[in-house]
Amino acid sequence: MRRYNFPLFLVLFATVSYFPALSQKKEKSPYAVGNLEWSEGSVLTNDGTELKGLLRYDDNDNILSFQDGTSTRAFNSQNIAGFEFTDAVTGKQRIFYTYPAVEMNTDIVRPLFFELLRDFGSFTVLSRLDPLAMDEKVWAKATPLVFATPTGTTVTGSRRFNTQIIISQAETIYFRDSTGVIKPYLQITEKDIAGGGTNRSKMKNKVLDRDVLKTLTAPLYDKVKACRDKYQLRLDRKNDLLEILDCYRRR
Repeated sequence: MRRYNFPLFLVLFATVSYFPALSQKKEKSPYAVGNLEWSEGSVLTNDGTELKGLLRYDDNDNILSFQDGTSTRAFNSQNIAGFEFTDAVTGKQRIFYTYPAVEMNTDIVRPLFFELLRDFGSFTVLSRLDPLAMDEKVWAKATPLVFATPTGTTVTGSRRFNTQIIISQAETIYFRDSTGVIKPYLQITEKDIAGGGTNRSKMKNKVLDRDVLKTLTAPLYDKVKACRDKYQLRLDRKNDLLEILDCYRRR
């Protein structure tokens, strides 16, 4: 039986209890928290050894588990160069590399796992998914209470506490140039909010550095804009961005 630390247990409990839609969405992933599945794949260690067997990747702990029928091992981004596996849901091959990069919201440079989305030769498009995060907001709301008395009514005040739980997860799209420099381009944050009289989901897309795409596709950036305009796509949406770049490659 898998054991979780206390904060992660709370995240899982809140996800299942308060956010059935998010819970169902995460269950579709072969490496979803609490529903990890083994998939066929291979691991390339830092010394160049290739290991083939069954893999499962937990993006909340950034831990890759491996088994080959005789042993089970765990790897992190410090001791492997990359890995790939066949997605149990889509049947597509997914490829991850380890690159030294600045971790988001910190100034720390360390090896991190990145998923390869596109390879254009002179640059690649990468993705990194942050762990699920949970935030709880509690606030008091004044509520009048009316009591009947022999001489009339009496109004007194009371406070009612509201609790709201927010489950969020961010995905960042990066560009890596031919020299190995990795720069973030787009961050997509999804939030599911429940409690306090509301139950809703929202998504926020934020372009972090508009010059990255223009620099890497120069002097053919006009083709990028032509593809964007022709198919009425947006550069601040992940799927649109990939479709624009695929169009750019065909031209």
